[in-house]
Amino acid sequence: MLLFAAVKVKNIAEMARILAPNFREVIISTLGSFRRSETKATYAIFCKYNWQVYLEKEPYLALQKALALSENKLPIFATGSLYFTTELRKSAHKLFV
Repeated sequence: MLLFAAVKVKNIAEMARILAPNFREVIISTLGSFRRSETKATYAIFCKYNWQVYLEKEPYLALQKALALSENKLPIFATGSLYFTTELRKSAHKLFV
């Protein structure tokens, strides 16, 4: 399971080409309130490399969806931007505390 969000200035196409084929499912999200991301464009790019791509703009809901799809089995790999991983850490704290 891959959770992904990145700022629009990153080379998302190259990241998708490398990452997407290595995961059964991919969830595209946003960076929360930190910086602007282009989720629809990112979603479309990842769909070129993986047929099970989901779009969930809210990081908290993206993490919930990842846990549900993986049947609460870890690991879930989250990457793309440090802004995104910061948002997910906040979400994980809400879910697991």
